Amino acid sequence: MIICINNAKILIVQSIAGDYPEFSVGMSIPISEGNRHYSAIMEMVAAGTAKISDPVASVDDSISAKSAALQSEKCRVRDAGFDVDGLHFDSDQAARTAYLEFAVAVSADSSYSKNWKASGNIWVTMNATLFAKVKAVGEAYITAVFDWQAAQDAQLASIKAAFAAGTMSDADARAAIAAVSTSYTAA
Repeated sequence: MIICINNAKILIVQSIAGDYPEFSVGMSIPISEGNRHYSAIMEMVAAGTAKISDPVASVDDSISAKSAALQSEKCRVRDAGFDVDGLHFDSDQAARTAYLEFAVAVSADSSYSKNWKASGNIWVTMNATLFAKVKAVGEAYITAVFDWQAAQDAQLASIKAAFAAGTMSDADARAAIAAVSTSYTAA
C-alpha cells in the first residue's frame, strides 16, 4: 500500500508498505496524465493498493486555526457572566456598557441606585456597595479569561519559534499544537 498526499499539483509519497521499488517516501509525483508514476499511482488507487489523502495543513496554518479557536473561546467565556454573592451577573458587551453607565452615575452621586436585573430574572438594587463588588469580581473574572488566552497564545508562540528554529520536528509541533487546550479553565 502506498499513501500519497495531494498537495496542489503534485502527489507526495507519504508511506510505502510492500515492494514498490519505483517509489520512495517523500517522492514528488507531478499530477499529469503523461507522467508514468502518476499513471501507476492512479492504477493502484483503482486496484485498492494506493490511497491519496487530502493535504495536511501547515504548522503555521494549524497555529492560526488554534489561535482563532482560542479567541472564540475567550469571547464566549468573557461574555458568560460571573457570580457575586450568589447572583449571576452578565458580562457581555451590553452588560459592560451598562456597568460603565452606572459607574459614571455613581461617581457623580455616591447615593445613586437603580433597579438592576441580574441573570435569571432576579432584580436587585444596584448601589455603590453592590457595584463595587460587581466591579471587583467582574474585573478579576475578565482579567483571568484574558490571562488564560495569553498563556495559550504564549504556548503557540513557543511552538512556532521552536519549529522555525528547527529544534522541533513537524510531527512534534503538530502534537504540541493539538495539546494546547481551547477549553477555558479558571486558574
